[in-house]
Amino acid sequence: MQQQTFDTLTRLIECAHCGAPLAGSEQTQVRCSYCGATNLVELRPRAAPKQLNPAQQIARLSALKAQFDHPVPGHIYDMDAPPPRLRDLHVHTHMASSEYAQLWGRLRAQQGPRDLEDQRSLTWVAIMAATKFSETGRPREARAKLETALDLVEDSGLRHLIRCELALCAIRAKEAHSAQAWLRECDPFAEVLELDSSFRMANARLALLEGKPQLALEQIGRTPGEVPLDASYELHAKGIRAHAAELMGHAPVAMDESELNMLRNEQLAPGARLGLVKQQLRKARASRANSSSLLFVALTTLLRAPWWALLLALVSTAGGCLTSTGPVGGATSHLLCPRVCAGCQGPYTHLQYSRNDDSVYDVVCDNPRHEPSELSRGDAFSYAASHAEQHLPGGGWTLIGVAFFVYFPLALMLSFLRSVSVRARMRRRVAEFDRQIATAEQELRSLGGDPQADEVIPRFQPQRAMVGVIIILLPILLMGGCLGVNLGMRAG
Repeated sequence: MQQQTFDTLTRLIECAHCGAPLAGSEQTQVRCSYCGATNLVELRPRAAPKQLNPAQQIARLSALKAQFDHPVPGHIYDMDAPPPRLRDLHVHTHMASSEYAQLWGRLRAQQGPRDLEDQRSLTWVAIMAATKFSETGRPREARAKLETALDLVEDSGLRHLIRCELALCAIRAKEAHSAQAWLRECDPFAEVLELDSSFRMANARLALLEGKPQLALEQIGRTPGEVPLDASYELHAKGIRAHAAELMGHAPVAMDESELNMLRNEQLAPGARLGLVKQQLRKARASRANSSSLLFVALTTLLRAPWWALLLALVSTAGGCLTSTGPVGGATSHLLCPRVCAGCQGPYTHLQYSRNDDSVYDVVCDNPRHEPSELSRGDAFSYAASHAEQHLPGGGWTLIGVAFFVYFPLALMLSFLRSVSVRARMRRRVAEFDRQIATAEQELRSLGGDPQADEVIPRFQPQRAMVGVIIILLPILLMGGCLGVNLGMRAG
């Protein structure tokens, strides 16, 4: 029987001279096949067995629930972000494997005793690097990194996190027996939420590998919050729940496209992943087609223009109210006022007051004697109250409607330029879209899907077209109706 990569009967560590993985039994000397250096393989640190009585277990669960309700971020076992001593090195969670390797070499070469923060930094880098190796099909490098870290750190909690990660790597490699062996060396009664959560996640993943979805859900809860889990594990837990649901014969759980990478890296929820890959393929194909389509420019121009015109109308009307000129600098008064009454002319006079505890906003046109624009404020109010025939029907709403149609050509031009700019950027990404399409097609086939199925080919959809027509017509009809009712009534 071929030995498994994560078998705990032997050790797999990094060469102290060149960093290459080397395997050997405990307390033996092993010659590196890469650089020829001799390495001493020491005893692997093991945790002492631990047992709790029922009262202690109840107290432990209560403490975990309290930590869940009132989290304390940034402590020594919080691996969600780079430790403080690494932040000045511009370290982040999306570095390449080579960058993690360079950082690891720097930390490992440190001489003298390591305090807790140094051990924390080593653990964080080892876990990040091992996760990268594991997800990219390099399990030996992943185990060597983690098991070497196990020798370099002394804190029992950090060692617990490393063992849980070793179990997860074994699970990704489909080595259930090795994962069980690593979990037996962990602390099953951890009193810190992050430590307990890492143990639960590894056990839940092992249960899925063994085809026991019910047991997996018992570990992490059927719903978020049912079992206290650190927030950094919740996305992974969502994938585990989705996978468990599929193993129990339920329909695939709806997942967000942003969660696809997690499902892909962890090989979870193939049904949900299939749906997300279909969405991704359809989207990439649509973007590829739109990059050379004039219809895309026309449709996006028309979809945007009415709403941009409305935005411009609202902004200009608000500014006109502040300056008492009206939208478009009051220029529309010479167009509208002659329709209000015989002899009416611009400019507008804006009057706001209270009537029966209601706020009233009136727009009043001038007569040939320039009343009320040239009257004092108090006289203007009195004049407007007795000359209702000079009031612009609809007041501010009519001004917004007029401004909408005045600004519509400008909005149309701006929207067109925006659509042309977007299409130009898409044309520069054609090669990227082609790669996305090829990758999605390959993944779709691996999941049992058909890249030529109708559901992954972008086509004209009448329902979406109808929604688009409504989006285009809605502001036009609203503003046109406002003008038609207000000015049409006075003109009649």
